[in-house]
Amino acid sequence: MYVARKTKQTVSSGRVLQPRRKKPQQDTVFELDTYLDRRDFVGALTLLQVLKRQDGDQNSVRNAKGLRSWRLNTWWIAYCHFHNGNFGEALSHFEQLIEAASNEATAADLKSWRLSRACCLFYLQNFEDAEHAALSSSRSALCNRLLFLLAHRRQHSEKTLLDRYQQLSRDSVEDQLALAATSFAQNNFQEAAEIYKRLISESKQGSQEGCSALHVYLALCYFRLGYDDVALELLAVYLVGHPDSFFATNLKASSNYRLYSAREAKFILDDYVKRFPNHPCAQEALDIANSRSELSITDVMRHNLAIFRVSDREANGIKSLGAVTERVLSSLVGHLDEAQLNLVLLHLKRREYHKAFALMEDMEPHTTIDRAIKGVLHAVIGEQTHSKEHIFLAEKYFHAAGSSPDDCDTIPGRQCMASYFILRKESSDANVYLSSIATYLSADDAFNWNYGVSLAATGAYREAEEVLLRVQSPELQSQLVLCGWLSRCYIRMDRAAQAWEIYLKIENSQTAFALLKQIANDCYKTQQFYYSAKAFDVLERVDPDPEYWEGKRGACLGFFRQVATGQEHSSGGTLTHRCEEVLKLLGNSKNVLEATRIAAVIRKWTSSFLSIGNS
Repeated sequence: MYVARKTKQTVSSGRVLQPRRKKPQQDTVFELDTYLDRRDFVGALTLLQVLKRQDGDQNSVRNAKGLRSWRLNTWWIAYCHFHNGNFGEALSHFEQLIEAASNEATAADLKSWRLSRACCLFYLQNFEDAEHAALSSSRSALCNRLLFLLAHRRQHSEKTLLDRYQQLSRDSVEDQLALAATSFAQNNFQEAAEIYKRLISESKQGSQEGCSALHVYLALCYFRLGYDDVALELLAVYLVGHPDSFFATNLKASSNYRLYSAREAKFILDDYVKRFPNHPCAQEALDIANSRSELSITDVMRHNLAIFRVSDREANGIKSLGAVTERVLSSLVGHLDEAQLNLVLLHLKRREYHKAFALMEDMEPHTTIDRAIKGVLHAVIGEQTHSKEHIFLAEKYFHAAGSSPDDCDTIPGRQCMASYFILRKESSDANVYLSSIATYLSADDAFNWNYGVSLAATGAYREAEEVLLRVQSPELQSQLVLCGWLSRCYIRMDRAAQAWEIYLKIENSQTAFALLKQIANDCYKTQQFYYSAKAFDVLERVDPDPEYWEGKRGACLGFFRQVATGQEHSSGGTLTHRCEEVLKLLGNSKNVLEATRIAAVIRKWTSSFLSIGNS
């Protein structure tokens, strides 16, 4: 939908309207059509503002000729604002035209202005007022399209939808674009893509011009279907001829964000700002915390750039940009559908789980992403509060998202099904789904975390070790869950020394203590008694629990039993050193009498074949 441009007319002196004449190139630099043909609406607005100051404002107009000049100038200003995405400014100027209408304005002009006003209200999501304005305008093809779109947005009856659908023409490209738009709005992205592909094919066969934008619409459909690589190929075709298109550049950045990283996406938008500094979106990027009451295309830049910047800082924490991003997203909630979900995700990353839950609690999920986020929130709250109800709801949302016919074979859909099985502690089934998408997410820390833990839970320790070692985030690497499962993998593969190295690198005392208990018990179960004794010794010194002494005593005796039966893998000087160390561990026990008696017996026995001192 668009506000139609008047043909073959230009403002030459700012005072009269004349047909376009062929002039030398240097004389057309400051012609309005020159800017419009290049779609340089910022330049056109600058020229119009200059001409407006020359003519004077509406209040100083004293004759019909001046009024016509003011009216024409105001219409072009509204036109440029509309096509530049500043729908609020365009609405303001169209309303000025309607309010200033006099006997000089024809009924056709007045209806045209009302229809243009309705288009602005539609893009500002004021659908009720937009419909009233459209019904009071001329019933043109544009009006029919607008009423059809409004019927879908306002969820009118089937009879109304059918009546307005019948007003559309299959031979009209614009009407078919309206049909595609309604399919897209209803998340029928494949249906919309088919319409766009047919229009592109027909335009090529008929050698029609102006079909290049269809590549962007088709790219948006593939983006929403999850085919980011296809979307990038289509965008490349369009951006060759329109490198200044913010919409296409933003979509390219979003596809790179999902395919590669936030840094790659941020670079694309930052490069756009440098190349086209006069574009409103580029100027908006310089003041990302700015906010307005109405929605415009510049808000998309504010939204996405805030997301890319804060995501790029995640490796070093998001505290520095988190507050700014929260202000930006909060101001856009209710205007951009993605703003609320991204605000929820921001709260999740900052571990503000209850804030995130409050934003989503009353929202009815409509997409796979909505259901996945609600599933994550219920799972987190359920784990924190030990609530079976929240865990049940998390399972419900994950299963609904993963079993959806439209999403069951997509990456997010399979992730949801895997999450469903993980919550039900059915790791083998979870691994079936996770293994099918592992190729696409091998660089994703969160995926590697979940897949590695799930593999380890089924006893696939070698594969689990490989996946867990892919986690690169220092914050995640220091978490007890990852350290614990990776240690268990090492121990189960008879590499307890590497598990001990993990413990030595941990700085957090609580995490270290919990991991130490796991290492002590896992090593005991797998009969790696040397490291079990070392772990129990540290535990006994930190906490005088009798169980730790009993564990250390059993580990020490088990170690010397292995030495006696030849099952201890070390030999020579290494074996001598280990025997000395284990005897010292016994000597350092708080149960002095029992420990001394056991140590004396073992030292006497080992002295016959090992050179162990009596100290």
